Amino acid sequence: MTDFLNMRCPNCGDERFIDIEATVWVRVCCDGTDADASGDSNHAFEADSPALCGRCGFHGIVRKFERPAADAKAGAA
Repeated sequence: MTDFLNMRCPNCGDERFIDIEATVWVRVCCDGTDADASGDSNHAFEADSPALCGRCGFHGIVRKFERPAADAKAGAA
């Protein structure tokens, strides 16, 4: 199953365990912060944001994890 962002690890091909460094809104709480409690659920990242495959450990930038449109269409078939 391809994720809705059409991304996969360029090293191992995994599509489920891609972590991206993103800017998020968090709510300040008495015991720290809570991203789920925030009224704004946006998670902003760019093509040059750091990314990591949680399966094989490959790291790079988001752009390296993006699948070309032709590959994404072929994988959906």
